[in-house]
Amino acid sequence: MIQALMILINEKGLKDLVLQIVGDTDRDKSFSQNVKGYSREAGLDRYIIFHGRMNDRDMEELYGNSDIFVFQSRWEGFGMALAEAASFGLPIVTTDAGAIPCLIKDGVNGLLVPPKDPERLAQTIEKLLNSPELMARFSEANRQVAEQFDWDESFKKVADLVESLGSN
Repeated sequence: MIQALMILINEKGLKDLVLQIVGDTDRDKSFSQNVKGYSREAGLDRYIIFHGRMNDRDMEELYGNSDIFVFQSRWEGFGMALAEAASFGLPIVTTDAGAIPCLIKDGVNGLLVPPKDPERLAQTIEKLLNSPELMARFSEANRQVAEQFDWDESFKKVADLVESLGSN
């Protein structure tokens, strides 16, 4: 993501971008320090905010104040952060790794890129940023996707399945 940001700023001239990075920095302190060091050496300090772990209220505020959601994963199960971003109506750029394409449909409610391809990621982000119509379409589609999630109903289905397995 940081390499893609570098491309967007240095090669595409998009100097008004701000990358908000959220996540637990204590789990792998060495990795976190390397990422921060890399961004500093690349001259991107003023374009990146490292938030670390955030509480729900602050996350909601960040989602609400963001224009797009970029999620880079080499492998992902369900991707709760994607569902959260969708519930805020954010247009999404993410990888086509793991189960992500089950939630994010390329060209329908987001754009998919292969993992570990900063050039393609930068092109895809630029494409989305340059198309207010596409952003609006993805935003509406993601609100509709989020409406499909009823956690109480999902829990009931799992509980019913477990109960039926126990009675056999």
